[in-house]
Amino acid sequence: MTSSRVRRALLAISVAGLALIGGLGYVFWRVLPPVIPAVAATPMHARPFKGVPVLPSVLPRPSLAGVRAAVLVEPENIRLTGPGEYDAATAHWRTWLRDAGAQLVAADTADVLVAPQAQCLGPIQRRLIAKHLARGGGLITTGPVGAYDGLCKPLPDTLISSLLGIKDSDIRAAPRRQNDAHYAVVLGETVLGAHLPPGPRLEFNPNYQIVFRTPTREMLYCDYERNPMNAGMPYFDAAAMRALVGPGRVVAFGFSPVDLVGDWSQSVGHVILGNAVRWASGRTMFQVAPWPNGHKAAAVLSQDVEGDYKNARIALDALEPYGLPGTAFIVGKLAEGDPETTRRLIEKMEIGTHTYNHEPLDTLPPKLQTAELVTSKHVAEQLAGKPVTGFRPPEERFTTRTLQDWADLGGTYVFVNNNMRSAGPEIIPVLPDSLVMLGRISEDDFELLERDKLRDRKKMSERIVSQVSESVAYRGLYMFSYHSHMFSQKELVPVLQSLAEKLKKTPEVWTTTAGQVAEWWRSRSYVVIKYGADGRTVTLTNRGPRPFAEGQLIVDGVNGERSIVPLPVIQPGASVRADASGRITAEPLVGQAN
Repeated sequence: MTSSRVRRALLAISVAGLALIGGLGYVFWRVLPPVIPAVAATPMHARPFKGVPVLPSVLPRPSLAGVRAAVLVEPENIRLTGPGEYDAATAHWRTWLRDAGAQLVAADTADVLVAPQAQCLGPIQRRLIAKHLARGGGLITTGPVGAYDGLCKPLPDTLISSLLGIKDSDIRAAPRRQNDAHYAVVLGETVLGAHLPPGPRLEFNPNYQIVFRTPTREMLYCDYERNPMNAGMPYFDAAAMRALVGPGRVVAFGFSPVDLVGDWSQSVGHVILGNAVRWASGRTMFQVAPWPNGHKAAAVLSQDVEGDYKNARIALDALEPYGLPGTAFIVGKLAEGDPETTRRLIEKMEIGTHTYNHEPLDTLPPKLQTAELVTSKHVAEQLAGKPVTGFRPPEERFTTRTLQDWADLGGTYVFVNNNMRSAGPEIIPVLPDSLVMLGRISEDDFELLERDKLRDRKKMSERIVSQVSESVAYRGLYMFSYHSHMFSQKELVPVLQSLAEKLKKTPEVWTTTAGQVAEWWRSRSYVVIKYGADGRTVTLTNRGPRPFAEGQLIVDGVNGERSIVPLPVIQPGASVRADASGRITAEPLVGQAN
């Protein structure tokens, strides 16, 4: 064999070898399972977890003072509902409107009409509604209003579809499985979602709810895990929508508030109804934007540093080029045993505690639970050299006593599973003040690897990156939780890097630490909004101990126009006033704190 043939043969073998290596690399990246150390098991003596406790949340009570309302009643609707359902719906609205401060008046003098479950509507009430909207009044509906005439005979066109400007075929029965609950999620920065944490989820009994198939939605039907549900048009299945009808305003709900289940859903639902009534009655809507400096969402990269503690260095090295902040919740005992990794974590990340021994706190007697938290906070602060105010319960297992103990120790926030009921932070009332609860609604690495059994790194990356976009849609908080013994492995840090790359390329997302999110949300919660008697002005008062800065005011006019106005720094005890045009004026400081 000539030397040229030898060279060609060697070259062919080299090319084939490189192709084989490349192909194997692709297989390892896409298919082969990474090494996943076993998760530490809950102690054998531990009681089964009863589930996330039902937590109270500081939500506003709607005030409809000055609003004149009338509830329309068409007795024929009894024919199309179960025993007592129609009467219960109309009675519920009357009671709730009165309790919220509205004045119940005759229909011809009302600012807003409410037509609950009024499938049957006769000519007198149809003319009344048309006249009311023509003179600039508002209408609130629930269910397929006007699908039948006054004798409950079906009509070719539904009144509510013509008022909303959609086709009759775009109103359908809400999809559900037999005996399954219904859920809906409220988008943040919307009129209906004003004054609520972004993206709260409601639950209600299935009772012939309807879907509005339209992209102009403020509430979406979803499942328990907040995945949007549809009746043939993904992401466009609205549970509620608003529309201008000439000089009038209509808000249509696909469900009845009578069907809301649980204190959380009822409290959130009443805020939504209050927002709807206020806007429909011709009042300007004001709300403080959920995030500073016009950001549309917030994101936190959060590492639970526990098993394979030193792997945290691998994650730090992998994320270093992106320059993103993050929060490390450390297990105290392991942090003491690996001072080099702990030092690097302190240099690069905010430090929170993941307890000292990493035992599920709900399994400990009260005194031992308190002692564990005392030790956890003390050790974390000694290591960090500064106060540690954030806490993440191991295995997301905790009780209401856990939260109170953490607040007693001077903690200010917790990162926990909140059953995905809200996509934004919540203020949880505990003594002496409150805690900020940062809830996790996105999948963490444990769920991706253990529950979903994903082994395809590309699919993992696509899954978590898509959830960033969902948080932007909700205007919510994206808390991505990863573990030192899972996504901090060298085989899996490329998935973390794909998330970091997405965040770097999404400037509308405020990427920060859990502590900074909690601090902003608490500061924002101290800004109290009081509507003026005319419904076109609002006073914002800072009742907190520190200045409120970098906020924005969202103003929604009765004509559908929206303006977003930067707020000046509001000093403690000070107030500013805003009007419907978005003009901001400072109020005198003296006497404004009362």
